[in-house]
Amino acid sequence: FNAALSHPGRVALFGLWAELCTGANLRKAPRDDRRGTGSLVARAGRGGGHSPRKRHCRDRHLHPGGPIHDNPAFAEYTKPGNILDPSRLLVTSASNFGAAKARPQDAEGAVLSLDPTGPATIVVPPGFAAAGDQVSTLDGRLKLFAAQSPRFRNGVNTPQAATADLPAVSNPLGISINNAFGRLWLANAPSGSRGSGTDSILDPGGQPLANAPSKLAGGLFAGDLTNRAPQIVPGGLRSGAIANTLLGASSDGSKRAVFGVLTAEGALLQAHTEFNLDGLAPAGTIAPIALASDDSARDAPVTRAGMIFNWVPNQTGSCT
Repeated sequence: FNAALSHPGRVALFGLWAELCTGANLRKAPRDDRRGTGSLVARAGRGGGHSPRKRHCRDRHLHPGGPIHDNPAFAEYTKPGNILDPSRLLVTSASNFGAAKARPQDAEGAVLSLDPTGPATIVVPPGFAAAGDQVSTLDGRLKLFAAQSPRFRNGVNTPQAATADLPAVSNPLGISINNAFGRLWLANAPSGSRGSGTDSILDPGGQPLANAPSKLAGGLFAGDLTNRAPQIVPGGLRSGAIANTLLGASSDGSKRAVFGVLTAEGALLQAHTEFNLDGLAPAGTIAPIALASDDSARDAPVTRAGMIFNWVPNQTGSCT
């Protein structure tokens, strides 16, 4: 399950099915009962501007054979109390929480790791991330995973990439954990619906991945900068990316991860970890979704609820 969609509608294409639902602010962490009730986990402190606006629950276990589970250095991040501890929540925000921007012209944004088990609601200090790295506060209940700041630029690990100057997140609107097998993928709308979108693949340190299979993209796809050459189907991230979902391992023999990415202009893209971006469906396939630009995104209502992948393009009940 990946956070982020809007406007009722459906699309079926090559077995890809997306259900788009109108959603409210998803700041409540679900309990383990069938009633779907929840409790408030975090809110912004005084002067902090904006509470975490979406949530994504990690699976209980990262599967063996994956790049995080099988890498001792990465697996350390998943131990109890650490930033990717499976009992924690990852949430996105439209605030940098005090961290300097990597790109002043683009929207702020951050991914937070929260410990929801404490008795009190987490009150996020407004400037807790001013150091610009994976800072921790409130006795470890609140940690910064990534932000729109220099520490998390794509060029940290792939300086020759066409998107080296772009940060891991900027107005992040969707999270995928690759079915609990691979790295984290983030869908971003740095300039709202009118500017190019980005889709990033992040290592546990919060930066776009090191030793990336694609030297063009590194760990971050953007606009038309990271299109496959030549493309099989035309398309690019020409509008803000609002959701992504794992399609599976590539059938071309490379066994690389392939993701579907939805943009605010209603286009669907295929992001191949090694061979970059191709189109799947053109703009307007899904009704366009209006998004705020720059830091006005911090004041925009949350309208995206989810993107679901289904191999069989059958119709299900409507979302509410």
